[in-house]
Amino acid sequence: MAKLAKDWKVETQKDHFPHYFYLENLKATIYYVGEIPEYQFFEPKRTSESEYLEMVQEFKNKPWSFLSVSENYILGDCKALYQVLITFFQNLANKFLGVFRQSFHGSLKELFFWFLTTT
Repeated sequence: MAKLAKDWKVETQKDHFPHYFYLENLKATIYYVGEIPEYQFFEPKRTSESEYLEMVQEFKNKPWSFLSVSENYILGDCKALYQVLITFFQNLANKFLGVFRQSFHGSLKELFFWFLTTT
């Protein structure tokens, strides 16, 4: 998703998420509210240390909620995918309609020329 959003230059880009964060059980993990998880719980290929430090600052004076962050993360993925699809189909339509307009315009010119020369 991150590569698609970046390649298509859509407004919503992939966010950061601690994919490896897990407490003693699923319920405890889902309902966790507290400090942002340590950097080790984030995928280093997706989240740099400097990006992590920015998130630490963002949550410095407010609690980090696994459930809330998860909802925003998934919603961001959905928005990004929607924007990629819209952009793709707009580009496809513009290219197809551009070819169609050129062909149709050429046909009209030929038809008009034929009409003028045969009457």
